[in-house]
Amino acid sequence: MIVLDREAHHRKRKLVGPIISERSMRAFEPTISAAVDVFLRQLLESSQRSHPVNMSERCSRLAFDVISLLAFGYSLNTQTGETKKLVPDSLKSTSTLSTLIMAWPATRIVAPLVSWMGRKRAATFRLTLRKMISARMALPKDAKHDFYALATGEISPGEQGLNAAELWPEAVFFIAAGGGTVNTAMTASFFYLSRHPVVYAQLAKEVCTTFSSGHEIRRGPRLAGCKYLRAVIDEVLRISPASLAFTWREQDAASVAAGEELVVDGHAIPPGTEVAVNLYALLHNAEYFPYPFKFRPESWLARRIRSVRHALP
Repeated sequence: MIVLDREAHHRKRKLVGPIISERSMRAFEPTISAAVDVFLRQLLESSQRSHPVNMSERCSRLAFDVISLLAFGYSLNTQTGETKKLVPDSLKSTSTLSTLIMAWPATRIVAPLVSWMGRKRAATFRLTLRKMISARMALPKDAKHDFYALATGEISPGEQGLNAAELWPEAVFFIAAGGGTVNTAMTASFFYLSRHPVVYAQLAKEVCTTFSSGHEIRRGPRLAGCKYLRAVIDEVLRISPASLAFTWREQDAASVAAGEELVVDGHAIPPGTEVAVNLYALLHNAEYFPYPFKFRPESWLARRIRSVRHALP
């Protein structure tokens, strides 16, 4: 969850870091692969029956199935069933409302009404979460490679991880943030690739010449060497950022006490005043990204070449 205290924030970053580290993702890769296999198998079955597919829905289900396993060690199985679909739907609705309120605080007035209208759904959601938590806590801590196993251990010698009161709100937030990011990136990738055949052909050529089969695609030097794939992902995240939330900031207390002035673009910001830049606006600013509304993955390749040149002595 969001915290303002710098020390508390630093502690939580130390907790989350090992979960999404390279080493952790390698250990979790077989779980991701199994969920992706279900995703691909269902797409193949739909194509054989000539059924249209809502890729946004399919990507959402895959993302939340994976992230729930990483957070709780518990599969929602939304790709193969409907019983737990309420969890990602509720998280997405809550995230949408929270983002709206953060961007336009006056809309907070409707929050009680929205909560009242969704009270039955919210109760079912809480019951489902309790079942997920109970199922995980019934297992030994190290039974699965997940948030629970890593966040409850020692961060460093003598520094304990999250306690029970902190753990589960953080795990739920982890699902909402991780599921939403992966879902957006995948959905937008399919959208733009389907509308830019030249980009699709170049990406397909890179992947097919790097790997001889889908089973070979895994983390490692060969995947890291797919520069155009990385450029496509970077451009997708730029043109369709996973979050539209404002990253509010205010001057820290130590700077205020020292009498330092916070100046943004020539404007003095009074202490206690929050300022923010909208991520979408920043990523579509022509000053930083020429042709900001065009899908141009190759621009990231040029950026990296320039960065390397600038780094050379």
